[in-house]
Amino acid sequence: MDEAYTTLIGWVAAKPQYRITSNGVPFLSLRAGITPRRFVRETGLWTEQPPTFVAISCWKALAENVNASEFGPGTPIIAQGRLRVREYEHAGERRYTVELEAIALGPDLNRGKAYFQRVVKNAPTTVTDLEEAAELTEQVAGRAVPLRPAAPSPGETEPVEREEAEEAA
Repeated sequence: MDEAYTTLIGWVAAKPQYRITSNGVPFLSLRAGITPRRFVRETGLWTEQPPTFVAISCWKALAENVNASEFGPGTPIIAQGRLRVREYEHAGERRYTVELEAIALGPDLNRGKAYFQRVVKNAPTTVTDLEEAAELTEQVAGRAVPLRPAAPSPGETEPVEREEAEEAA
């Protein structure tokens, strides 16, 4: 099956949201802004166009590594992954959102420097994980879709906020 893979170059627009799904799979969603620049021949200057915002979802090791890194608002990033346009309903109205399911995400080294530290990967993703991820992605994308209460059942892993994960590290 064909997939639409793309690379986005932009910046982190909002604090990444990290959680562990009820099946123990790490998931992170962030909102990225892309501000195109156009050259105006008449003036000989570059002008910034209105930004476009895209939800980026990260799974498993990528989610953990992005969460453990310093990807706060304003961080210049490069993300590569599968481009998706998802349809949803909000207040009885049909809407669409653009999402990138990232296979790689990192800092844009044209605008800064980074330190790399190698880590180990994790296990498979389930349908429940995907549903929970869709809810979090919709919330991060700016829609008023509340997440289910985060009260874990016995044996489940409680969702972890980015700050809690940083304090535990």
